[in-house]
Amino acid sequence: MAGTCTVAANVGWSDAERPRDAFRAIFRDGDPATATMGVAFVSPRYDLSEVAKELRDIFSCPVLACTTAGEVSSTAGYTHHGIAAAAMHGVHAQARFIPKANAFTTHDARQLGAEMGFGVRVTGRQQAAIMVIDSMLKTEERFVSHLFEGIGHAPIVGGSAGDDGRFSTTPIFDGHDFVTGGAMVVSVDSTAKLRTFAHENFKALQRSYVITDATPAQRIVHRIDGRVASHIYAESLGLTPEELTPGVVSTHPLMLRVGNRHFVRGIASIDKDGAMHLFCAMEEGLVLRFGESLDMVGSLKALYDEPFIRDASFILGFDCICRALAVKDGRIAEAMRTELAKRPLVGFSTYGEQYEGFHVNQTLTGIAFGES
Repeated sequence: MAGTCTVAANVGWSDAERPRDAFRAIFRDGDPATATMGVAFVSPRYDLSEVAKELRDIFSCPVLACTTAGEVSSTAGYTHHGIAAAAMHGVHAQARFIPKANAFTTHDARQLGAEMGFGVRVTGRQQAAIMVIDSMLKTEERFVSHLFEGIGHAPIVGGSAGDDGRFSTTPIFDGHDFVTGGAMVVSVDSTAKLRTFAHENFKALQRSYVITDATPAQRIVHRIDGRVASHIYAESLGLTPEELTPGVVSTHPLMLRVGNRHFVRGIASIDKDGAMHLFCAMEEGLVLRFGESLDMVGSLKALYDEPFIRDASFILGFDCICRALAVKDGRIAEAMRTELAKRPLVGFSTYGEQYEGFHVNQTLTGIAFGES
């Protein structure tokens, strides 16, 4: 492809009652029929069979779509009960649906990577993987780890589908219908620059702790440093276990260090025995720190001041539902919307985010596209 290439996208959000009317409103200034990749993040309040029909009619290209716990866009900020969508141009996309994501292996990932051309370097082109997954499987950790290994450590970002906080059914679009139990992986490559990122508004406190008793399959941490998990957690914050309210735990997540950065492990609840139920699995022997919340608006502004975001022509984002709740509780929706409006963006409020080979929480992961 000669000359400068820019990834462009028609983006928007609508809460029109009918899916057809919502998509017409979103794409009124563009032609999705010529898109090379489609994106649709859909509130579960819609009749998903109607949404699927619209997606089949609108797009003649690979589509990444799933249900949400809220939508995020540069046109409307943090929203609920609507559809956020994009028609992308300037990328080459391939889509593969994995019907049984909980049975996905490294062997499967290697085969998938070979089919999608990962590991084959083409001068002047960059490639990344974007995924969405049925979060009710609670298998994101294994899935993204296998995928990262299988595609040769190429960049990965993605999100776990949501259902407006019901935690019951989180289907994704398989190319024809919305179904449960699976994952969709889309390979994107382009001569335009692309960069994946993970952004959170927390800093890790100084002291380290070790998980000494856990049930990873159920995402439960029972003991830290040999003591009841919630007791040592409360003590580290200068509180009693009874003072660990949802507001406290949402602003002080667990943080796991990998390389030179920390990844967030959100706390879903604390049971009567003091065990901590997480949104991500953590195993015995892992070293963790507790996190402290930073200014959310300031953190997003700093992200948007980074050159790769500041100059992006389009951003696809996966933003934790906990961040959306923090925006609402902090009454900072308008300030966040102002920042999001700086660059074209479409995303959704997830039940978990994927970055590289990790499943994380309370994080905004995404991919930014720029000029070649």
